Amino acid sequence: ACRSHSWRRAASSGGADAGFETFAMKPRLLLNLALVAAVIGLGLFSYWTARQGTATEYRVSTLKPQEVTEIRVQPAAAPAVALSRRPGGWVMTSPLPARADLPKVQRAMELISATSKQRFPVDDLKRFELDSPAVIVTVQGQRLSFGMRNPLTQEQYIGTAQGVYLVAPRFAAAAPSRVEDWLSRQPLADEEIPVAFE
Repeated sequence: ACRSHSWRRAASSGGADAGFETFAMKPRLLLNLALVAAVIGLGLFSYWTARQGTATEYRVSTLKPQEVTEIRVQPAAAPAVALSRRPGGWVMTSPLPARADLPKVQRAMELISATSKQRFPVDDLKRFELDSPAVIVTVQGQRLSFGMRNPLTQEQYIGTAQGVYLVAPRFAAAAPSRVEDWLSRQPLADEEIPVAFE
């Protein structure tokens, strides 16, 4: 009888130890599950961040700045300005011959490098006020028309033969409409030396 009683005590003691071990394993199991969930969450976050970072961007033009030698700016209610790159720099050829303002020309050339995260079809130009554009800039034969500005973001709608693009607000000032804005502020070119003053 004593032996049977001792055996039962040992058995009950063993069961308690097993239960304690099971109870002690639960926090470790939960911790492991939490770590796995954190790793999965981090992986998903990295994946979506990478996708956001590689969102499609559309270029307004495939031209490169070094390829550009001719620019024509046609405002809706002002004379057209024709610019040409010569060996001595950029000059205005119309409406009058004069040296062109280089910063203004460079700003206009930035248009061909503009990118947009959105591209719309060209079948509804009136929606973007591109049926009667405010300014048309023709760069090396490629026409870029300025439509309305987005009322919320102030971004500029630009239309080409390939589509309508929404570009950064700074491009709205890339095509001044006044002729005098295109004239150089330097009376002489860098290589020119005055020989006399009257």
